[in-house]
Amino acid sequence: MSVDKLTEKDSSRESHHMNTLLRRVQQVFLWTLTLFLLMSLLTSNSSDPSILTVSSLSIPRNTMGFWGASVAAVLYESLGLSAILAPILLASLSLFHRQSKNPPPWSILGWILLTLSLPPLLCMIFSKTLTAPYQPGGTIGAKILAFSLSKLNKPGSMLILGGMLLTSLLFLLAPIVAFIGSQKGISITDWLRQKRDSIRSLLVKDTDPQYIVVKEEETSPLNPSQMVEPLPAKEEAVEQKPKPNPNSKKNLPGPSGPSDFSRPPLPTSDLLDPSGTAKEVMPQSQIRETEKTLADLFRTYGVPGKMVGSQPGPVVTLFEFLPAPGTKVSRVTSLTSEISMALKAPQVNLHVPIPGKSTIGLEVPNPVRQLVTFREILSSPSFRSINSPLSLAIGKTINGDPYAVDLARMPHLLIAGATGTGKSVCMNVLIASILMSARPEDVRFIMIDPKRLEFAPYEGIPHLLGPVITDPKIAASKLRILADEMIRRYDLMKDTGVRNISEYRKAVPEKDWFPFIVVLIDELADLMLSLKKDVEPPIIRLAQMARAAGIHLILATQRPSVAVLTGLIKANIPTKIAFQVTSQIDSRVILDQGGAESLLGAGDMLMRPPGTDALRRLHGAFISESELSRLVTFWKESPRVSTGTDNSLGDIMERLTLSEIPGDQQTRYGSMDDDDSSDSNDGLYEEAVAIVRRQGKASTSLIQRHLRIGYNRAARIIERMEEEGLIGKQDGSKPRPLLKGHRNHEQED
Repeated sequence: MSVDKLTEKDSSRESHHMNTLLRRVQQVFLWTLTLFLLMSLLTSNSSDPSILTVSSLSIPRNTMGFWGASVAAVLYESLGLSAILAPILLASLSLFHRQSKNPPPWSILGWILLTLSLPPLLCMIFSKTLTAPYQPGGTIGAKILAFSLSKLNKPGSMLILGGMLLTSLLFLLAPIVAFIGSQKGISITDWLRQKRDSIRSLLVKDTDPQYIVVKEEETSPLNPSQMVEPLPAKEEAVEQKPKPNPNSKKNLPGPSGPSDFSRPPLPTSDLLDPSGTAKEVMPQSQIRETEKTLADLFRTYGVPGKMVGSQPGPVVTLFEFLPAPGTKVSRVTSLTSEISMALKAPQVNLHVPIPGKSTIGLEVPNPVRQLVTFREILSSPSFRSINSPLSLAIGKTINGDPYAVDLARMPHLLIAGATGTGKSVCMNVLIASILMSARPEDVRFIMIDPKRLEFAPYEGIPHLLGPVITDPKIAASKLRILADEMIRRYDLMKDTGVRNISEYRKAVPEKDWFPFIVVLIDELADLMLSLKKDVEPPIIRLAQMARAAGIHLILATQRPSVAVLTGLIKANIPTKIAFQVTSQIDSRVILDQGGAESLLGAGDMLMRPPGTDALRRLHGAFISESELSRLVTFWKESPRVSTGTDNSLGDIMERLTLSEIPGDQQTRYGSMDDDDSSDSNDGLYEEAVAIVRRQGKASTSLIQRHLRIGYNRAARIIERMEEEGLIGKQDGSKPRPLLKGHRNHEQED
């Protein structure tokens, strides 16, 4: 009997040792798998070859090699940023194995809820700020979010998914806290009870003495010997009001001048429609099939080489072809029509070569076109990093990267393209970019719209420096007056000792700043064909000199001919955007080279950035009419805050806001249809003299404002006053002084 017991004990002991060994082996396996997943995810690279991607790299950069890159690609593609949950889950399983316990049911439920809630929340929160080849929540998160939005809308989805996330954290943190407590030998309840007094003392110590709330303590009955006599009535404690602290910020007076607190708030991206989830524009299977088709085509036409990679974008996919050594590039470029026919594509553009590589790029249109939204570019790091009131959201590159520029660095922009190719949408996006980034005291618009429809929605916004101009004659006079304003600003900057508007803003108080001025013209052809001799000189002068003065031009036309885009205009506006045009001749007029005739339309563009001859293909952002209407309404209803900036524009800028009479302007740039009637012999002259004597100074704009007349008539009145000795001679941009004798005469009267 004793022998049987010993045998049974030995067998049970051996079984226990085997179970322990098995648990340790499982634990080692789990920790190994955890480290493998963690290293694969941390060293993941989107260009690595994997079971999901085709790459030109022969050796993956992932620390775990091809299988590590494949595992990371699968996890990131399915879960996005939530893929980091995989090694955390394995680590928690290892902890439970260490304790010889199975995971509790609520822990399993917590992981399920976390997997269902975290990926869609990441898609909802970071879909516009994360620049990565995968979605923030992966395919799973995108599908869950799409289903949730279709049933609950965004607020309901945020509420339900957030509740699921908090519930999962409660389920998951409970066993972790219990495990930590078991290691420390104390429960979380006991630990909190021990820390309660110290937490309470810290709260009481940090509280403002004026607002301490004293809680009555529970007291035990006192002995007669412990009792004290009551205080006399006159000694009774009274409630004392806290004395005002002279150093408190609440007692300080508000800022006397303009400050950031007095400025109206900028609009937020909530005014814009949320962007939908990114669609797969070209599946991997179709990419492989296209690469095979291209390789077979080059082999058929005797062009040796191989396909080495692809880069999908929102509108086109860039395929890279590496020709064999000794192969002429012209043999590839001559096959453009054959490539389009083989791929059944409307247009295939070639890059020879791709910058920084020895490969030839083939831009193939995607079967499904992805919409590039304005909000997506606005929320991107490339737009936010500019940090300028003249930030412009353009669109996306062919690789899908957001693209934004600073108008101050351009410093002028020429936009041209055929009707219906996206030119008007691009203008609206540029205007909306500035409206999202700048207040009226920072940037002002002068909008010239001979077509009378393009800029009509912006009528009434505080950024406008006068109403939208539709008359070509008034537009010509405004441009000439703006050239005079440029000279006035240069005189002020010269007196201050600075070289540009940015340095001037640092050197003078904020109340003396003058704003940036952006002149938008749509359509330039209507002005050039009707009043070319009056419009072209001030445009050229502004394009040549106005950059440092903070004046910038954005010109648009749908008729890119040499009569409209003259050589001087093109030479002084280095930054150009070309949308789809009908012929290579029009493309050469805009960009000095072909390419725009092969674009796809609907926002597809070629841009020549400043300082380079290389063209960049971009896909323009889209803003809807409803989004634009909400943005315009925001600024129309925003409170108007007077900061003194408008007063710093001076007399010449005040003339921009006057209702000037067409045909009654003349400056150094040429004359318009003058009225040669003798204005200085009528009753206006005597009235002007009275105005000058009251003001003690004289200027052409002063006469214009008070008498509501044109510039020529006011200038002739000023000239007669000077001839009769009433006022002094012109001294730069300063008003003419009233001579002493006439000032005494006014006092005698």
